[in-house]
Amino acid sequence: PSSATNAHICTNTHTHTYTYTHTRTDIHKHRHTLRTQPPRIRRLYANAQRQHTQQQ
Repeated sequence: PSSATNAHICTNTHTHTYTYTHTRTDIHKHRHTLRTQPPRIRRLYANAQRQHTQQQ
């Protein structure tokens, strides 16, 4: 798949994962803070997102 498609999927999983615990504005802020997190933290988020997508 193209990188554009990948980016779209990533944003969707991210949004879905955080709708449960955050309001919509927080989701948007979260996307920005996530980029500044250390790789270890980012991996934790990625794992949580992957588990969430498998549940659907």
